[in-house]
Amino acid sequence: MVIENVALFIISLRSLFDVFVIELSLIFHVVLICSSVVSTILARYQDDFLFCVCYLFLLPVMYAV
Repeated sequence: MVIENVALFIISLRSLFDVFVIELSLIFHVVLICSSVVSTILARYQDDFLFCVCYLFLLPVMYAV
């Protein structure tokens, strides 16, 4: 009985961790797409200095995962 409860607890923790990883991956992809769009807009409509500054701030976000 105790072993079954421990096994069910471990399985539920693993599935919870899988859901967390999937949600984190989705959030990362949304941030990556938004940062790419912002970088593209800044590259087309602003001067190069502003683009470089924005890109340097967005670069760690793109390579976070």
